[in-house]
Amino acid sequence: MKCPNCNNAIPDSSPYCAYCGTRIQPGRLQRLPDWSRTGIGVAILAISGVMFLGGLGLWVAATIGPRAPQVPQLTEHAATPEQVVSPTSLPTSVVLPTNTPTIPTPTSVPPTPTPPRPTPTLTPTHMPIPTPLPVERMIESFESYGSNRALRAPYSINAPENNGSISLAVAPNVYRGSQALAFAYTIHTIVPAGGYTVTDYAGLIREFAPQDWRGFNYLRLWVRSDGSNKDLVVQFHEASGEVWKYTTSLSSFVDKDLQLSLSTNVFHLAEWTPAVNNQIDLGSITGYSIYVGHSGTGQGTIYVDAIRLSE
Repeated sequence: MKCPNCNNAIPDSSPYCAYCGTRIQPGRLQRLPDWSRTGIGVAILAISGVMFLGGLGLWVAATIGPRAPQVPQLTEHAATPEQVVSPTSLPTSVVLPTNTPTIPTPTSVPPTPTPPRPTPTLTPTHMPIPTPLPVERMIESFESYGSNRALRAPYSINAPENNGSISLAVAPNVYRGSQALAFAYTIHTIVPAGGYTVTDYAGLIREFAPQDWRGFNYLRLWVRSDGSNKDLVVQFHEASGEVWKYTTSLSSFVDKDLQLSLSTNVFHLAEWTPAVNNQIDLGSITGYSIYVGHSGTGQGTIYVDAIRLSE
């Protein structure tokens, strides 16, 4: 039956309601329908109980459960109670306004420019500039001759009443390469006191097809002297027949690379040669010669190497 006060089901013989304590009068008893005694009634009661307990749990959780963290409000003035809005009373779709003042973005400070590194100052060392080697044309190096016989073929000896011979020389009597020319001479002619004779000499001659020496300023050759008081005479021949000569004393040096300017300041027209124009014509040179003599009798050997032209 049901309690007439709270309408809960109580046993039929209960004088009081177990839920609300109401005294049950016999005339007011209500019998439960028959379906409450069946399985369906039991199931309905069980579902109702679960729903009741679930709702009770949600209510308890909402009442005593953890609250959302409070968002600090930055305002210039204190808020009145009417202005305070509880976050829990707002729908989830409402965005709480924040009165956080706008903080201006700090202006970026430009980096301090790094001063440029000073360029190191190079102190000139004043090193001497090497003099470039002159352009040369070799006329005779004596390196191509394999024997004395081969050397004597292009040369001739001019030593009237005297003697002269040439041969290949090796170190230490060389200037460049491995071979040079040795000229051995003997002067027999006796020069009268205070006089002069054209036979007081001995020499060698090399003749060749005309060569153009224009563009060169010097005739150069290395000579090792025998230290005698004889003269050394160097000559070159023009195709016209003029012969130009340079004279120095063998007693004035030991080893010397002679550099002779191809000009009338150094070379003079030989007194025994026919004069054509009294000018040096380098466009057609046909040979050269080297002589020793003009100081009485005697003998000796000189060495010659690297006959060449240079600018």
